[in-house]
Amino acid sequence: MSDREKAALLYLGGYVLYNLYKKHARSNSVEIKQAMAILKAGKLESITNSERKLVSALTRGGLWSITRPVQQIFFKAECYFRDLTSKSDFQRLGIASITCKAISDVDILGIYKLMILNVEFEADSHVGKDVLYSIVRLYVTVGSFSFTRDIIQRYKIKAKQTQTKLLRKEIIGIF
Repeated sequence: MSDREKAALLYLGGYVLYNLYKKHARSNSVEIKQAMAILKAGKLESITNSERKLVSALTRGGLWSITRPVQQIFFKAECYFRDLTSKSDFQRLGIASITCKAISDVDILGIYKLMILNVEFEADSHVGKDVLYSIVRLYVTVGSFSFTRDIIQRYKIKAKQTQTKLLRKEIIGIF
């Protein structure tokens, strides 16, 4: 993964955690407080690394910088996403299958348990599983929108180039 891709992964990871936290902040139940504590454990309080230049440059107070364990979770999820999207003959993105593969990965589960150790108070196990699912699901969903946008953009460029070639042939045919 290039430095630019890592920076984008960190940016997207901060976006995912912040939006889930913001979504949960609207409620006031005990389970929601536990979920918010887990999400907050993934937030890095101070930005010091040069890898996080994109996050620090684009933040206006709402973007989170993420901890190393969360970074690793997103990196693993990205590997599953790239594995599926590298096939050229796919008709649709299986967001659910990518999410299920990622949340059942032993490495991701181990990393996530390390992340949960930093939580202020112990969360119920079902809350922890739901938060992991939400994190990975939102990451894959946002990534799929970006991937789809890139495919559409490539298609438009290719169509424009084809149209230009046809126009040239038509002009040459007239003369």
